[in-house]
Amino acid sequence: MSNELFKEIPQISSIIDDPDFKREFERFNPEIVSRLVKKSIDEVRKEIGSGKIKENIPKAILNALDKNLGILKKSSLKPIINATGIVLHTNLGRAPMAENLRLQQISCNYSNLEFDLETGKRGKRGSHVKELIKLVTGAEAGVLVNNNAAGVLLMLKVLAEGREVIVSRGELIELGGSFRIPDIMRQSGAILREVGTTNRTHLRDYEEAINENTALILKIHPSNYAIRGFSSVPAEDELAELAKRHSTPFAHDIGSGLLKPLSHKYFREEPNCRESLEKGADIVLFSGDKLLGGTQAGFIIGREEYLSRIGKHPLMRSYRLSKAHICMIEETLRLWLLPDSEVIKRNPVMRMITIETDELKLHADKLYSMIVSKTKKFSPKVIPVTGQMGGGSLPDIDFESWAIELTPEGSAQTMLAKLRNADTPVIGHIIDDKVILDVRTVFDHQDEDLAEAVLYVSKN
Repeated sequence: MSNELFKEIPQISSIIDDPDFKREFERFNPEIVSRLVKKSIDEVRKEIGSGKIKENIPKAILNALDKNLGILKKSSLKPIINATGIVLHTNLGRAPMAENLRLQQISCNYSNLEFDLETGKRGKRGSHVKELIKLVTGAEAGVLVNNNAAGVLLMLKVLAEGREVIVSRGELIELGGSFRIPDIMRQSGAILREVGTTNRTHLRDYEEAINENTALILKIHPSNYAIRGFSSVPAEDELAELAKRHSTPFAHDIGSGLLKPLSHKYFREEPNCRESLEKGADIVLFSGDKLLGGTQAGFIIGREEYLSRIGKHPLMRSYRLSKAHICMIEETLRLWLLPDSEVIKRNPVMRMITIETDELKLHADKLYSMIVSKTKKFSPKVIPVTGQMGGGSLPDIDFESWAIELTPEGSAQTMLAKLRNADTPVIGHIIDDKVILDVRTVFDHQDEDLAEAVLYVSKN
């Protein structure tokens, strides 16, 4: 039987020479098109041989061609609608950024990335954000790398290689992607010196651990979890004073990147750059794509004597940011030069965190009306829900929100899959076999596309 099926497989040339095929793919490199067609034929042959395909070879060929040639017609990275209610969704790119008109200008033209326009000589790419970092954080100096993990690794490499770093056992964190503090320590060449217990670490634990081989006291914000109940850790100013008495630098990884105190209830317990520096931290590290609201980046800020050493290390070339990322970070930092009310209004992350539930209800009602005007399927309802921050920030805070509830005709998982296949993919979640679309993380300009996605599902 399989021999007969193999005979139905067309020649590669007959596919490539087909007039309809030519019209669709003649603008692409012919060698690449031929290679993808061959790959499709080989896949069908393999599936016939394994018994997976037992009939309808033309359909199998078309499916294989559509899958493999799709890369020529469609970009893989695309904008989506985040209807999960998770503000910093790591899988969906974390922080959505404010509109940046300068990004296209910088990316599509030459720029003064490493050129000093005043002297006409070579400049430094970090110079474009150096003064901004100092203005918004109050630090003496700052260095940018491509993410916070790189920042921690580089700092440890420069300041503590071959020497001990004191860390509380309650702060030996593991974040997504298997980022584990003990592993980072080993990679940097630093020696981990654990003190205290998981739930309680005292100032005396740190003091008793200090010796002639101590390079650094490191405090790490747990980021994606919180320890409650019978627990305690020394205050930052206590650790800073202890470090100062022993002529040892004190570093604080605050993780989420809140730049300064904000009066909103959700930020009361979140560490921020300004306060950490004011309390005596010599070095503060944080991410650029969390509460800051920028792109992926790692900030290392603090005292000039340490930052100058870090900035001159050979690894900096491996960890540095591209011109596009520097442009994005620069424009994000410029937002933080505005009054707090304007930051909250114009920074998408801050806006999503602080938006009032009454406004979310109005948004959900508007979206509901748009959906039912297109289809009455799935019995849409507006319901109250609870969302999360995500992205290793504000771990024990739940956001009250509003959402559209859809009752699928079949499996809720199947409906989610269809929403992901809409022209503008929609990512929701499931509660009690219902599909939930939380409006907290849906931009107003996306409402029409979201309603069209529900209509698409109703027809498929």
